[in-house]
Amino acid sequence: MGSPVAGLRGGSRGEGRSAWMLYQYFGISSSLSRIFIRRVSKTFLTLAVHFCAMEPLAFLPMGLVVGLSGSLLPGPMLAYTATKSLSDGSGVGPRVVAGHLLTEAFYLSLFALGLRTVFEQPSVETLLKAIGGALLLLLGLLGFRALRKKLETASPHALSIHPAAAGVLLSSILNPTVPLWWVGIGFSNLLVAYELARVAGIVFWLVGHSLSDILWFCSVSFLCGRGRNLVGTGLHRLLIAICSTFLIGWGLFLLISL
Repeated sequence: MGSPVAGLRGGSRGEGRSAWMLYQYFGISSSLSRIFIRRVSKTFLTLAVHFCAMEPLAFLPMGLVVGLSGSLLPGPMLAYTATKSLSDGSGVGPRVVAGHLLTEAFYLSLFALGLRTVFEQPSVETLLKAIGGALLLLLGLLGFRALRKKLETASPHALSIHPAAAGVLLSSILNPTVPLWWVGIGFSNLLVAYELARVAGIVFWLVGHSLSDILWFCSVSFLCGRGRNLVGTGLHRLLIAICSTFLIGWGLFLLISL
């Protein structure tokens, strides 16, 4: 029979060997896990890039998000849409967007013809700001002038420009930030879409961008158009005054920034 002490020593060596094996096992497993995570992450990013390259539809939500980043910012077109919808109803929004998209299509044709550098000239930017600032002041003053009359008779004159024409003007000479946005942000996104998915990528990006304008401005117009029947005359006048003040403030900002 073996010695009990020898048995204990053998048991200790066995336990130590087992502990060492477990340590090595978990150490190797941890290393393998890190390698696995890195490879999975790399594979995921690669698949994402290939997905954008092979699936142009991925550029639709991209265009939507980029478009909303500009549409959601307060601007003269938003102020006009809200003010005009309070007096003329929810049909203002679609007509404003139609004029806006028509103007953006004109910008795209200019960029395609290589005239992008025209909008980058400081003299052109100064001219657009001067004309836009003066006309915005006029629109704001017309809004306040209308408030001196009864609301029913003042509504057609609060902002006398037709919504479709306003969509064009508020995307060009009345708001030079729109063509400048296309020069700095929009056109670069189109280049990325073309590099990864060619013409189809550009088409889906433009569809997403157009949807951002349609969803936002039509929603604002609908809510304001419904609001004129839900709110009192006093609040109606207050909203028109706020929007007119914003138009005047934006016009002054453009003139001061010359």
